[in-house]
Amino acid sequence: MSSRAWLSAGAPIVLLVAIVTALCFYIVLNFARTQDEEFAVNSHRLIESAFSERMRAVENQAWDYALWDDAYFNVSRHWDQDWVDNNFYTDIADGVVIFNLSGRHARNLWLGEAYAAQSDSVARALLPVARDAIRSRPVRRADDRGISSGYFLIGDQLAAFAVAAIQPASFAADSRLPVNYVAIVQIFDPEELTEIGGARNLEHVRFEAGAAPAGDTDIASPINGPDGQLLGRLVWTNAHPGSAAFAGQMWPIVLALFIIGAITVAVVRRLVQAQIAAAMRAETALESNRMRSEFIAAMSHELRTPLNTIIGYSELIKEDAVAMGGLNAIEHDADNVLKSAKHLLHLVNDVIDHSRLDAGRLRMTIENIPAATILTGIEEFSAPLTRASGNTLTVADSTRGRQLQGDEVRVSQCLMNLVSNAIKYTDHGMISVSARMEKRSGRDFVVFDVADTGIGMSESLQRELFTPFAQLHSGTQKNAGVGLGLSITYKLAHAMGGDISVASQEGKGSLFSLALPAAPANEIAADDSAAAPHAPLYA
Repeated sequence: MSSRAWLSAGAPIVLLVAIVTALCFYIVLNFARTQDEEFAVNSHRLIESAFSERMRAVENQAWDYALWDDAYFNVSRHWDQDWVDNNFYTDIADGVVIFNLSGRHARNLWLGEAYAAQSDSVARALLPVARDAIRSRPVRRADDRGISSGYFLIGDQLAAFAVAAIQPASFAADSRLPVNYVAIVQIFDPEELTEIGGARNLEHVRFEAGAAPAGDTDIASPINGPDGQLLGRLVWTNAHPGSAAFAGQMWPIVLALFIIGAITVAVVRRLVQAQIAAAMRAETALESNRMRSEFIAAMSHELRTPLNTIIGYSELIKEDAVAMGGLNAIEHDADNVLKSAKHLLHLVNDVIDHSRLDAGRLRMTIENIPAATILTGIEEFSAPLTRASGNTLTVADSTRGRQLQGDEVRVSQCLMNLVSNAIKYTDHGMISVSARMEKRSGRDFVVFDVADTGIGMSESLQRELFTPFAQLHSGTQKNAGVGLGLSITYKLAHAMGGDISVASQEGKGSLFSLALPAAPANEIAADDSAAAPHAPLYA
């Protein structure tokens, strides 16, 4: 029983807790993974945005220098070195270069103090890239304001450039003069990359030249030159904020899961113990009830034998008294003994039926029975009793020849119990027994209605009416019985696949409705003797 209890109660609960725990763990882990992915995407956007801002600043600076009448006059129309030295410098970028397409060297090169010693390296790296960018996207003096820009390498160091043709703002350039170009250079040294990363909470931002892939702990963004060739990658640390937070909370999570598991085991153990105890109590109660029912049934059989003897001798005494000339006293006493014995026999039979129903030993034979046959038997049984009690009996059949499925003896017993109660609790009133058809849940039922104009009953009594030993008005009626008749009727009705219900109001009578399954309309028995009964059923 312990193993069955664990399987029925403990195992599902443990499995449920395991599933919930795994689901919570998966949700937390998935949340951490989502945060890591969002960090990678957002950091890419931040880096791209930062370098786009730097490139726009370089392009704007190049355009400002290129579209300047004084620059065009002092560079293209005639070269003024002093003017160039005093004007072609900037605090925004790291270098300003003036060149044209025909010369091998720059006409003028200015670099900030940090890169002044690298002028040759900057020129050698910039001029080929800038000239290729111009040739791939020609910049005309008068009909195009385009700017060529991109990234290039100074050794292993990343730099950005923007180049534009020097031309007057009015576009009235002399086409006979050579075209000069100004290029603005921005060099991304390690300090500047660190500054860019720090402003965006990104760690170890750096540039790695070449095509070496980034490690698992880093995030990389490729950088291409103007011709589309890979120059290298911007790399920064993948902080894994979700995974780091999850790892930091791992021990609290494990501890919480351990506590949940311990509580679960304790609760399951208590539940299993409670279920085992309840099952043992239920089994003990069932066994006790079975033994009690068998004892009552056995004792009832033993009681019925002497009762039948008493009834027999009482009838003989009554007959002898009549034959001897009417010994009224003896006849009266014998009649009282006979009535009491028959009533006691009726009670014993009720106890036997109730015990058999509880023990599952009451045998019934289900067959097709005409409703009219049942009504005829009830009328023959009830008419004398009804007249003796001063009541009026009416019987009506509206089933139009339909048959019901049930045990004829038990159906009659149910209706006799209902009619007997109606007679018992009605004084000089009306009692009606009728049969009708009703459809319930798509199936036909024959419904017997037993109505009276008797004392009725309260709603509280109606709720307990079909329980054993329940009585309408205990002690107010002669031969009231022990309250098993309606309980037996209820159990018999359900055993035959039917139901019984009551509607009543105090002082206005009661209506009992016994519903039993109807036989299919096309099943018509040839005669009662030839009707083949169904297999026996047990209540």
